[in-house]
Amino acid sequence: MKNSRWYSLDFLRVCAFLLIFIYHYMIELQAAGLFDFASVGIYYENDNLNMARIGVILFFMLSGFGLMKSSIRKGPDGFSLKKYAVKRFVKILVPYYVVSFLVFAGKMILDHGNPFADKNVPVWSLLLTVLGLDGYLAEYGVSTYHLGVGEWFVGCLVLMYLIFPLLRKVMDKYPEFTIGLATVIYIGIVILYEGTVPSYYFYPIKLYDFILGMYLAKKLEMPSKKWSLVCGIGAAVMILIPWNLPIDENFLNVILALFVFLGVFHLESYPKAEQLFGNKGIGKIAGCSYEMFLVHHWGIILMSQLLGPTTLPLAVLCLAAELTVVVGIGFALHYGINQLLFCILPGTCRTSF
Repeated sequence: MKNSRWYSLDFLRVCAFLLIFIYHYMIELQAAGLFDFASVGIYYENDNLNMARIGVILFFMLSGFGLMKSSIRKGPDGFSLKKYAVKRFVKILVPYYVVSFLVFAGKMILDHGNPFADKNVPVWSLLLTVLGLDGYLAEYGVSTYHLGVGEWFVGCLVLMYLIFPLLRKVMDKYPEFTIGLATVIYIGIVILYEGTVPSYYFYPIKLYDFILGMYLAKKLEMPSKKWSLVCGIGAAVMILIPWNLPIDENFLNVILALFVFLGVFHLESYPKAEQLFGNKGIGKIAGCSYEMFLVHHWGIILMSQLLGPTTLPLAVLCLAAELTVVVGIGFALHYGINQLLFCILPGTCRTSF
């Protein structure tokens, strides 16, 4: 096997973040009545695909891939449930608490008081915030103290991490059976789903993205030029196809995400591509992508209101400015929290998202 770090997946992690960031930026400008990208022929989706949903699928796949690869390197007896739990807490929940506190403090100042004062949120709901589940359960109508930090994504990810120790055992021993069963269940749920929230939020459906990433970690060894071309063509065909396919969008988005994942992974078989992916800047941004994700929502809202772009050139400049600020804040949070945790818990090590 090659070295333990696949630089192409750092690049893919950055791309996944950009897909989500640009989507939310376009939505915010349109909702605020500042600028409608559709008026100049720029869209974030077509009849078959949605860029943000593909970005989220890639994030979940990368999470499953990273955790499973780490488990494989350690061997069957090297996995420690205690260390795993501590690392996930440090990686996911600590930044979530910090950003949630900062947003709460900011709203206290801007709104001149407690933003939840008139919302009758039960005190026990604070437990959901402590667990990182408030944003996800809020989508189902549960009254929580959620402030828009991490949206529904964080809670869904926490639930995936809770089940990973069990999934890794099954995937390690029976990978084909596991992915086969998961695929059958996934197809059935997508076809039968009639829930009150969009299907692309539904935990059992999103869990498949995570499991798919785990399976790829078991099977992918060395990148291949042949497969980079095949997957690249597959992705291009799906993106450019000019008619509405009679297939559920969940299937289409996950198929495209799989083509993109495999295509980028196999690009690392080209020496020059590996040099590009190994760029330190890409690696650093990828390492802070989770913190950037946590702050991007409020960054977009506040800066869009401040800058108020009303033309395409101004919208592009505003996008660049907001992205720069969000990346900077993400860096500051990532390294600031790292330093604080190292002082409190010497030896604490945080890995990339």
